[in-house]
Amino acid sequence: MVLLIGYLIKKIYLHSQCELNQKFAEFDLTASQTFVMIHLFKHHAKGILLNQKDLETAFHLSNPTITGILQRLEAKGLIERKIGEKDARVKYISLTEKAHLLDEQLKNIFAEHEKSLIQDLSDEEAAVLKQLLLKLLQQ
Repeated sequence: MVLLIGYLIKKIYLHSQCELNQKFAEFDLTASQTFVMIHLFKHHAKGILLNQKDLETAFHLSNPTITGILQRLEAKGLIERKIGEKDARVKYISLTEKAHLLDEQLKNIFAEHEKSLIQDLSDEEAAVLKQLLLKLLQQ
């Protein structure tokens, strides 16, 4: 019997993205835009400035894809791009006050979504699933 693990992972991903897109529509955001914002929130809390290249690397996305996400977030007034002090070619991304007002709400939606993903699993099964997925990502 051939296990179609890649197919199942993709199917879970698509289902998850669809649900998140519906939940974030209330904020005029997509799941992808929100993932980028959450990533920026986490780094901002640590005092770390990120640039576009950092996001491309973190999300394994192309320059045009990240550019589109950032352009839409900027148009919505959620981020600003600021020229680096040491290198004018580098633009660092900062979150606006408008974005910070959404921080807790977005995190709560993600937390609720995570719970719904594993609601039918025991705590032990959820821990094993997480461990196995992390192991697959290390390949």
